[in-house]
Amino acid sequence: MSSLNIAIAGATGRIGKRLVVLANGKNIATPRIEQRIADHPDVAQCVVLGARRPFLVAVVVATGVDARPRVQQHVQALNRELPAAERIGRVLFADAPFSVGNGQLGTQFKPRRSRIESDYRDSLDQIYGAYA
Repeated sequence: MSSLNIAIAGATGRIGKRLVVLANGKNIATPRIEQRIADHPDVAQCVVLGARRPFLVAVVVATGVDARPRVQQHVQALNRELPAAERIGRVLFADAPFSVGNGQLGTQFKPRRSRIESDYRDSLDQIYGAYA
């Protein structure tokens, strides 16, 4: 890894766009986890966040409010299969789908993690604050 990547990782808690570094120093590749969550029929979109935090949080766009309990159960079942560092600590349900219009997707329809994290900062701070 180049010194530039190390400097960026130190400043942002992420190495590249697809690897999250938790507060304990564990490097987590989020795409596989996101895909496993998104495989559930009640999940429309999913982004896993947690850079410089004690655990991962999945921000999920569910297909409807009634689908939320099923998504929670799916994530709990998935957590039993994942190594401890890769487990989802909490699920945060998004208020609206990620879109280019709200800035949460880029023009190539990839999630803009920094924007999603910014938009849900208050909720994320409450989640992580409960564990401080």
